Amino acid sequence: MQVAAFRLRLTLMNLPPGHAENARRAGWLLAAVTTAGLALRLTGLTGHGPGFHEISLVRVTAGGWDALSANLAAGRPPLYPLLMWVWSAVFGDSLLCLRLPSVLFSVAVIPLTFAVARRLFDARTGLLAAGLVALSPHQIGFAQSHRYYALMTLLGVGSALMLLRALGVGQAVGGRPGGTVRPPGGHRRDWIGYVTVSALLFYVQPMAIFTLAAVAATIGVMTVRGGLRARQQTRFWASQIAILALAMPWLLLPALEVVRSVPVTETGARRVPGLDSPPWYAPLRTAVNFFFGWVGYLRPGVVLTGSLVLAVGALVAVVRERPAPGARRGFGNLWGVRPWIGDLGEQVRTAWWESERSWGLVVGWAAGPLVLGLLVSKLMRPVYLDHYFISAAPAWFLAAAGGLVLARRTVPLRFSVAALAVWMIGAVWAAGHDANRNAWPDAVRWVTERGRPAGGLAFASERGRLAEAAETAENWHFLTAGPAGGPVAGLPPVDWNWSPVQRADALRARMDAEPKITLVVRRRTGPLDEWLPEFIADPGPGLKTEGHRVFGDLVVLELAAADAPVATEADGEKN
Repeated sequence: MQVAAFRLRLTLMNLPPGHAENARRAGWLLAAVTTAGLALRLTGLTGHGPGFHEISLVRVTAGGWDALSANLAAGRPPLYPLLMWVWSAVFGDSLLCLRLPSVLFSVAVIPLTFAVARRLFDARTGLLAAGLVALSPHQIGFAQSHRYYALMTLLGVGSALMLLRALGVGQAVGGRPGGTVRPPGGHRRDWIGYVTVSALLFYVQPMAIFTLAAVAATIGVMTVRGGLRARQQTRFWASQIAILALAMPWLLLPALEVVRSVPVTETGARRVPGLDSPPWYAPLRTAVNFFFGWVGYLRPGVVLTGSLVLAVGALVAVVRERPAPGARRGFGNLWGVRPWIGDLGEQVRTAWWESERSWGLVVGWAAGPLVLGLLVSKLMRPVYLDHYFISAAPAWFLAAAGGLVLARRTVPLRFSVAALAVWMIGAVWAAGHDANRNAWPDAVRWVTERGRPAGGLAFASERGRLAEAAETAENWHFLTAGPAGGPVAGLPPVDWNWSPVQRADALRARMDAEPKITLVVRRRTGPLDEWLPEFIADPGPGLKTEGHRVFGDLVVLELAAADAPVATEADGEKN
């Protein structure tokens, strides 16, 4: 084992090409998995309305070059809006057309994940990883959204594949018989492709810096351990400089915008608007959410069913390892449990030494961005958001697939795969039936049905950001009037950071033109904070709440003067 490890440190990992029959079988299975992933992403593609961020991007797409310029000046990534502006000019701006590119990006991730896993491990691991991508609730959600997450994941996997090609991982270094010998380290075009794809990542989402930093740190560890030749080291670190040079024109603009717009808190510290400091267990939460969308999508029945399948598989493996007749029984051997545990430990040690470089890259690529994001959030300023890092660390699919194959002797592969499939399919079903998917259209419909005039609408943001409150108003009016209708006059936004008295004075002043107003508050997702019941009970001096509803990230409240007649209809319902 030590000799094998020493040889791995001196030469690149060379994976045998395999028989042609096995290659064809893997190709057909990959095609089936990709087709299934496409079907899941097309199912219900337009069955839910656009949300806050989707509407903002639709406004940018429909607003032409002026909207694109304003979006760029605000420090937002330019690549996805620019691509969608060109796409909508050719294919139209319906919701189906705007979401279709995300479907294509997400489907393309499936075969690319297979290619990466096959280079690092083998075709079986690649097929499992591709299957996890196809079933992933988050990937399906990214595919069915007019946002940049699917493109970010695609470029992240593409960057990893180009890096493996450039380093020569998984290829026959000697080349084909009679052919030209390939030099270790890949061709020049592989390095150019790696630099180009990695630089484009920054123009989709600057959080890609955590991904590239984690991979660079992993390569640095490999360099110290003697896993890269001198020429490979030189080319890799030169590629990092080239990536930063290409990304620098864009990185400076959002960095200046963040510094300029970050508010000062009561303690004098600055923080990124809308983001709180994450808990220390945030990476664990992100890892769970990575496979199941959100933990809330795991219904008890689904969890129990998958757990039973997994338990049966483990029991089968334990029974298979029961001691022979006449051997020591009872607690001395725990009826096969002790050999089972020992076998698992030996598999882990053997697999790590045999594929040390592969597992090092996977672990660094999967856990590195999460750990770096947590450290930056704790030591500097909060930047941690699950959506960002789920898109930035798709190596979790590789880690899960490799782990399932690794433990196949202690938990048979068919049982572990079946259990994970039950959990993920259950999460996909729960996500597809989430009532909050239609939050914005439902909120607009509820207000419209109650006859509230557009002039009586006021908007606020729970985060205390006037800019977000104004954007909420613009999105609301765009959703109700459309691009042809133009903006609808509404009341100025309300600053949620005002004191209750200041907020009440501002709302009462808005009632000069309307006897009653509707206040739309964009809130954080997740459980409701304490402000809602308190505000309903006491919206401020001279005000009362006549009705309210919660629609996903929106809270809609109907306010009237305290001396106004009490409404007779029962409108105090909640979601």
